[in-house]
Amino acid sequence: MADRILVIGGSNIDYLARSNKPLVKNDSNPGVFTAAFGGVGRNVVENLARLGDQVTFITGVGNDSFGKMLVAELVKLNVNIHYPEPTTASSSYIAICNDDGDMEVAVCDSRAIDNLSIKFIKEFDAEIRARDFLSMEANLSAKLIADLFHTYPDKKWCVEAVSANKVVRVKRFLPKIFLFKGNLIEAQTLLGLKENAEAEECAKGLLAKGVKNVIITQGSGPICYGGNSGIHFYRVKPLPKEEIVNATGAGDAMFAGIIHMLNQGEDWETCINFGQRLAALSLKSDRAVSFEVSNLFNE
Repeated sequence: MADRILVIGGSNIDYLARSNKPLVKNDSNPGVFTAAFGGVGRNVVENLARLGDQVTFITGVGNDSFGKMLVAELVKLNVNIHYPEPTTASSSYIAICNDDGDMEVAVCDSRAIDNLSIKFIKEFDAEIRARDFLSMEANLSAKLIADLFHTYPDKKWCVEAVSANKVVRVKRFLPKIFLFKGNLIEAQTLLGLKENAEAEECAKGLLAKGVKNVIITQGSGPICYGGNSGIHFYRVKPLPKEEIVNATGAGDAMFAGIIHMLNQGEDWETCINFGQRLAALSLKSDRAVSFEVSNLFNE
């Protein structure tokens, strides 16, 4: 069995609203509302656990019933979870999706994860240093991201960009990143490029700045990936619009699939292909993580 995977990231309560028809701004839109456990790091961890991986998760949780239930669910999935003493309510993520399932706007309250510190994380120093690959997301505070790179500079850091607003938190540490995964807008923002900059230009720019491997998604467009073998493209087969229920967890699912296969020593195209399979399952589910993920492990 491959080594235990270690993820450092956030845990939220996701509140998702999907309009029945195209959204009308400044008006009340009829639709469907759901609540579920979420957070980029937590979503990645649940996907990995449902694939049968051994996972250690370092996160922050709330001091309320939601926090207790979130921890209990991960423990039930055999996740080894570490978190500091909760001092705030659970972090929350509220997303408003259009009738096609695409997120139009979202607000994230990340106070619980802001409780994480390098002092707490270093309590698990032996376990961290035993790992080859470490995964983080840009939802972590800028200070914690800097502390992690400085404390564990020799590790193969795999970074999920999360958003254009937050990805700039890793800008100073590009030479320390083994894998950067983000969408085109996030890559453009990180490099300070204009909106018309293409994925290939962004991938070359990130590699030139020291990132070892790059994966840039473009929605239903080709995935651009690059490393020491050059720049390549992976064609994506878009899902029919009627099959898309919720797009908010697809990127997290893809990152999890990539990490799952990377941890087994697979090549990048195999990693991306498997990540796409997980992303498709997420798109078809009203949850950030589809229960069907476990079936992939059994195939």
